[in-house]
Amino acid sequence: MTSAANSILPLDAPSQTADGFTSNANEITNFPPFGFFPSYLHNLHDFSNSPDLSSVLSFTLSASPWFSPPPEILNDPLSLSIIQNHPHLFKIVTPINVSLFEHLLLDHPNTPFTQSVCQGLREGFWPPAVFPPSLPPTYDVSDHHPTQTLEQQHFLSSQCAIEIQLECFSPAFGPDLLPVSKKESGFRMITNHSARSLALNSFFPPSTIKGRSPFDSLHHLGNALLSAQELHPDVPLTLFKSDVKSAYQLIPMHPFWQIKQIVTFTGHIHHVDCNNVFSDSMSAPLWLSFMSLVIWIATFMFALPDLFLFMDDVFSFDIQTNSSWYPCYRKLMPAKQTALLSLWDDLGIPHEERKQIFGSSITIIGFYQSLMGWINWVLNIAPLLRPALSAMYHKTVGKSCPSTPLWINKSIQGDLLWFLNHFSHSLATLHIEKSHWSLSSAFIIYVDACPMGLGIWMSALNHGFTSQVDFSPPSSNIFFLESLAVTSAIHIVSSLIPHGTSILIWSDSFNTVALFNSLHATSNEYNTLLKTAIDSIITHSLLP
Repeated sequence: MTSAANSILPLDAPSQTADGFTSNANEITNFPPFGFFPSYLHNLHDFSNSPDLSSVLSFTLSASPWFSPPPEILNDPLSLSIIQNHPHLFKIVTPINVSLFEHLLLDHPNTPFTQSVCQGLREGFWPPAVFPPSLPPTYDVSDHHPTQTLEQQHFLSSQCAIEIQLECFSPAFGPDLLPVSKKESGFRMITNHSARSLALNSFFPPSTIKGRSPFDSLHHLGNALLSAQELHPDVPLTLFKSDVKSAYQLIPMHPFWQIKQIVTFTGHIHHVDCNNVFSDSMSAPLWLSFMSLVIWIATFMFALPDLFLFMDDVFSFDIQTNSSWYPCYRKLMPAKQTALLSLWDDLGIPHEERKQIFGSSITIIGFYQSLMGWINWVLNIAPLLRPALSAMYHKTVGKSCPSTPLWINKSIQGDLLWFLNHFSHSLATLHIEKSHWSLSSAFIIYVDACPMGLGIWMSALNHGFTSQVDFSPPSSNIFFLESLAVTSAIHIVSSLIPHGTSILIWSDSFNTVALFNSLHATSNEYNTLLKTAIDSIITHSLLP
């Protein structure tokens, strides 16, 4: 790529446009099927028929209903016998006022979904796991973790007591309930649903997980703030964030699922975990199914607009002078936040004062530190850094066990260093800008390639560039050269147009458009092209 980029020379504008090019943007009538937003931004923008809906609100309109356990699960003689003979261990526990919740959803258009969520709150949820008939009747991995320190033991013991008091954990029972032999192996707590080969998370087909957690992002908040600023340019605003206490545990699990998540201490003391577990692959979708409907109720039944949900946090803004007294905390808070917390009180949603924050500058989204998961969260505010995951995704393809070690090769190391450099320097702070732009406002570039050379044409500057291919491309097909032409065009134009300019690149290679549209490459060569292009985009604040 370096050889070709260094050999690009200016070319005088031709008297007629090159084949396949046009210099008149007004003559362009057919926009590519990808539209104005690339696919790597689709989770950061709303594409529903109603542009005023957030991702979470749109989700409630199209979400599929949850189902009860299948007959082969309900008719399993061992599980059925244990649950029927020990009903005090398998409880449906939630503080949610399900009757009021259901009443407030009577006008929601997606009735099958809302009814399934209400049924799940009453009877317990069953995640869409697929269990093969060859599974053993019990599977014990309580010796998966090493012995804890005294401090950790004290914490886990105290936490267990709290869970029992809240009835999220059942009363303790000994080793005789479940037909499995166990050996003494120290103090430990089981909540890891990805531990070892027969972990619960391994029984979720990928199709059941993908697309089930479309949380909102800072981009949704940013667009709402920009709209508010346009309507009231001189009115100061206050940001706020409200956190739900023990959010995931508000979701009860079906007794036939509870029996699959047993917590064990000191090798022989067991508890049934009756509620949603954070480490489960379905924990976020289950939580979102409930909380997204709470957001719908607040928005359409209580006229609280621009509420956004990310994990267990709801965030929004209000006019700075618009405050009201919240009696539970005995203080003035933003009026919209007070109304939201009052709704939560009526629905039985718990919260605590220290996590209800507001001000002109607050932390909206924090991040969890676990490599791929950590980077995935960062993509909510820095979607251009998606190529950092390319090599890691490639290494995990075909691996069915989530806990399989991932060896760091040079490609992964290079991607991580590239990510770290940009995030720590250029993108530590997200700058909210308008995300909607028109064809007439874009700087348009046309690119093409053949086995002998590359061509770039910029009609607005009446200027073109050409380059001979005097190197051996890593790929024998024209796809690499077409992609190199796009990367070269971005590199060249970045020094010719003002910062913050929207750019639109036309290419006759569908594969190339798909590559830059998704920012997902299947090989290191193409990922290098993406990273090089993004270097220029970030450095010069271009808007692709």
